[in-house]
This record gives sequence, C-alpha cells and structure tokens, in this order.
Amino acid sequence: MSIRSYDLDVILGKVEVARYVIACMRREDTPRASELALRFGVTASHLSRVFHSRHGVALSDYMKILQVRRAQRLLRTTELDTTRIAYACGFGTRRTFFRAYRRMTGDSPLMYRRSAGPHPAYGHPLPQAGEGDRRSFSRSREKVPRSGG
Repeated sequence: MSIRSYDLDVILGKVEVARYVIACMRREDTPRASELALRFGVTASHLSRVFHSRHGVALSDYMKILQVRRAQRLLRTTELDTTRIAYACGFGTRRTFFRAYRRMTGDSPLMYRRSAGPHPAYGHPLPQAGEGDRRSFSRSREKVPRSGG
C-alpha cells in the first residue's frame, strides 16, 4: 500500500523516525532509510526528500544523530566497551561507529568518555535538538557542537 506524498508529509515527523531508530537499536540492527521507506510504501529517495524538505536535515544524518546521542549517553553512564556500545547503538561494526562518531562530533568516543571525568553519570549533556539537527553533515562536513565544558 503506497502513501501519497501529501499523506507522507503529514505523518513523517522526527518522532516516527526516532521510534524506528530506537527499535533498530533495541535489535542491535542498523537503521536504514530503505527499510523505513518500505513501511511507508515509498522509495528511500522520496522519503529522504520529503524528510529533508520538512525538517531541514537529511534523513540519514538525523538517524546518525540519534545513534550518536545514544552512544554519548552510554559512554557517560556505563562502562561498556566501545564495541558493545557500537552494537547497542545500531552500528554494524566498531570501525563504523568510530567513523560516524568522529564525523558527527569531531572527536573520538574514547576522548569523549575521558572528558566526562571520574563521574560518567554527571558528564557532558547530549547535543541539544535544534540548530545542530538542521545541518546536512553529508554535504557540509560541519560537526555537531560538542556539549559541556
């Protein structure tokens, strides 16, 4: 069953995408625009265009932002190793996790963990939704602002 463009624009919000990404992370599966598009009965490119025009950020970048935010929380609040965190956040490999993390934040996961100090539960807050979410990281190569101090 295909959804018309108008209907897709109405129902495709960040909450729906976040629910999908969270479900993927629970399964330790990589979120994919193509899989999400199947749920809506449209192509991945159409879904991405609609999402970008509505929210000002590429769908793939938004999904990565959600994954990195969860990784930051786990880095701050657990002692899980980075391979375990990579899988828990839906990254297929530790290498993919490190590459995406560095691209989004400009830092490595290990440096972020070290900067959280001796009390990881009281480390740096996650990047705030808003201005950082509106960037297209795949084109601009700008970094998500590093939080905390």
